Amino acid sequence: GGLTYQYDTTTKTLTISKGSGDGTMSDFTTENPAPWAGLVDAETTVVIEPGVSNIGDNAFTGTTPATIFVPSATTVPTSGALNTDAEVFKYTKDASDNVTITDYQGTATSLEVPASVGDNPVTTIGDNAFKDNTAIEEVTIPSSVTSVSATALSGCTSLTDVFVETSDHAVAVVDALHEILQSEGLRGEGRCVDVTVVVG
Repeated sequence: GGLTYQYDTTTKTLTISKGSGDGTMSDFTTENPAPWAGLVDAETTVVIEPGVSNIGDNAFTGTTPATIFVPSATTVPTSGALNTDAEVFKYTKDASDNVTITDYQGTATSLEVPASVGDNPVTTIGDNAFKDNTAIEEVTIPSSVTSVSATALSGCTSLTDVFVETSDHAVAVVDALHEILQSEGLRGEGRCVDVTVVVG
């Protein structure tokens, strides 16, 4: 209990924080909907902050936010809480508020890795972040990212293109990606994945 939430009308971002309580989110029903139910639509980004221990049943039922960011440590129920039409990114945040993407649940064929979670920059794509996602054909990596884990793209067998937004560290990211694609077997034996630097 004790959760707080804020809605930014400019960015259409709903942020749910631990507040003064223990971080537990209640379960909701059609008769007793979540207090933010009327704020969420197909263009909304939902950011669950670290410290929120779980997502309650039916927290987003009846609404379909575009994207939901969930801390890796937050428990997500198997049904009802996250609408399957939303893109769900799990993440961790370090002491400097830099964000690592740790998991992606979605069906996008052209995936744009977010440049930030709330006001915090996404700097790393973590271990197994997109593991075995065979829907993804293209990935765009934002200029904020400085590091891509060696296993981030493991098993992404439909991948044909990776786009890296230009930055001071783009060359290092591209070099790392070439090594990753080779070591993960996503290149060779008739398979080709192009890596291209693009203007963000």
